[in-house]
Amino acid sequence: MKKQILMTLIVALISVATSIPSFADNLELKNSTLEVDGGSFWLKKWTQKEAAYQGISLKTITNFDSAVLMTFSGSDFTYLNQQAATTVKSNAPNTVTWNFQDDKVDYTRTYEVKDDEVMIHVVAKFKGKAPEKAYLNLVAQGLQDDPEEQDREIFYYSNSTIERHKVDSTIDPTEVTVPSKWVGMSSRYFMLAALPEVPAEKVLLQTTGPKSAQTSLQYPIVNQMLDARFRIAFVPKKLDTLRAIDPTLDTAVNLGFFTFL
Repeated sequence: MKKQILMTLIVALISVATSIPSFADNLELKNSTLEVDGGSFWLKKWTQKEAAYQGISLKTITNFDSAVLMTFSGSDFTYLNQQAATTVKSNAPNTVTWNFQDDKVDYTRTYEVKDDEVMIHVVAKFKGKAPEKAYLNLVAQGLQDDPEEQDREIFYYSNSTIERHKVDSTIDPTEVTVPSKWVGMSSRYFMLAALPEVPAEKVLLQTTGPKSAQTSLQYPIVNQMLDARFRIAFVPKKLDTLRAIDPTLDTAVNLGFFTFL
């Protein structure tokens, strides 16, 4: 199962979706701008607009154009990992709905904005055979001679504790069954966090290649359907900013010895 997750994610990251609808809309957050298009990636062109960080993009953390992708178990559903939308439309200011339909699934992502967070509601209704699991994957990649190598981490928060791993280190495939409040990744100065409304049944962590790693939230498909909501934030690692999103996010700032004071 883990190898299948890894392979389908790699395929999705190196494949180019075809027939993308000619649509792009900017969602204006409090301190950043996210462009939503008809492609397969959940988040792509997300840039800071606050004067001190203007123009810095999500790529500063991930070294990918995107870092968030949903995949499904089973070879019959691999195509969904890199599937472009059938339709994309703005329903209201700062709200966008992405939808794909075929004879197997009706798959929708709805984006809304609140302060420094993007709220994403994903619904996948399978019309016949359904996958067993869905995975929300966050992926990070280090660089050769990376000046931020020691600061590039992936982590999850569970039982009032953060568990962190260096992206460039070897992470043995790990399954965490204790409910996790959020998962994320960071560079020296910025953080990407995904906060599920309902905790995943498992959190998976693993190395995906040289200087690269991913963390995944695993969800069951129940009655041929996935219905899940996530709050996602890309913000500087400033304590007041992190605490405004969730009081526990400040644990992502590694203060070394002073973390416990």
